[in-house]
Amino acid sequence: MDIESRENSLLSDQPKNSSILCSTIFLVTVTVFFVGLVFAGLWFFYDPAPVSPTATTVSMEFVKGEWWEIATNYDTENLEFCGFSINITFPTPNEVNFEKCGWGFKTLRCRNAAFNVEFLDTTNTKWRMKANWYSRSMFYYIVDFDPVQRDMLTIDPKRRKFWIMSRSSQMKRERLLYYTKKLSSIGLNPRGRRINQRCGNARPPIPVSYTHL
Repeated sequence: MDIESRENSLLSDQPKNSSILCSTIFLVTVTVFFVGLVFAGLWFFYDPAPVSPTATTVSMEFVKGEWWEIATNYDTENLEFCGFSINITFPTPNEVNFEKCGWGFKTLRCRNAAFNVEFLDTTNTKWRMKANWYSRSMFYYIVDFDPVQRDMLTIDPKRRKFWIMSRSSQMKRERLLYYTKKLSSIGLNPRGRRINQRCGNARPPIPVSYTHL
């Protein structure tokens, strides 16, 4: 084959090679996209309840009503607030509302968070909550409570968050230490912000009948 024929052959092969390369890139891109789509679907829909010890059984009457958030490691709250109070209500058996109020800059501020709730067993201690159909689940587990002392320890084991709560704005030191040890025993870091213990009586009490501002 002379030089001219060889050059013509190479030139004729270039579009073919370019077409093969483009097809390969397209197939790889489509494959990666669909594999990513499958993994994203698995991440979104596969949401099993985490395994964590809980209290034996708790009544909804005990849970309902006004609670004070004594300590937490939930770090997305605004730090100028002092004296968090939470009112828990169940408008329907499948809905729960958390109405949260706190004093910030001498002003009472409140907000409401509503969730669809599913009780994972008959003890009423394991809740799966979703704000809407497309949001990720939150888990609210009542790990321990005392109807006499009127306090309880709740966690979200999946996010490793905890809330030590009481019916009064102050908790006895021995009760706070008890729940701190409980957190350590189930593998959660008990270090958190002691909200109401720090506030003391610096702010007036939050009224049961909230004023929304």
